[in-house]
Amino acid sequence: MNGTTFFICGSIFGAAAAIATVAIAQTEMDPLKLSPQLYTARLENDRVRAYEYRIKPGVKDPMHSHPPGLVYVLAGGQLRSTSPEGVVSELKLQRGDLIWRNGVSHSLENVGSSEVHALSVELKPCAVGPVARQKNGGADRESLMGDDGPTASALGNQ
Repeated sequence: MNGTTFFICGSIFGAAAAIATVAIAQTEMDPLKLSPQLYTARLENDRVRAYEYRIKPGVKDPMHSHPPGLVYVLAGGQLRSTSPEGVVSELKLQRGDLIWRNGVSHSLENVGSSEVHALSVELKPCAVGPVARQKNGGADRESLMGDDGPTASALGNQ
């Protein structure tokens, strides 16, 4: 084997090892796997994962990670969030709060006097492709689930 062959083989092996390491790390930081007593899966497909979260007063949730997504608070309370770097923040949540959450790694502790109950919807990476189309009344219209989001015609505003 010459140097180029070694370089190519090494690059391929290195890339495969890096991908495997990231996949393992994500699995190890998955809150549903780390704390199944706190999380209940509700829906999962190739685009999103939705789950309920319940944490009673005094309970700690170990370090875990979330991709970007939404959190809807069903029952509020007070949580303490700690980043991997040790940065601590207090979160006061109220019923009906709708929160955008960027990707984050943290541990949580319920430092309030009531159970916090929330619904989280996490986004998954998806391939960009053509907008799904459907036949409707003899004319093509973009579907509600197109990559560009709802359109005026899909929402019934013609």
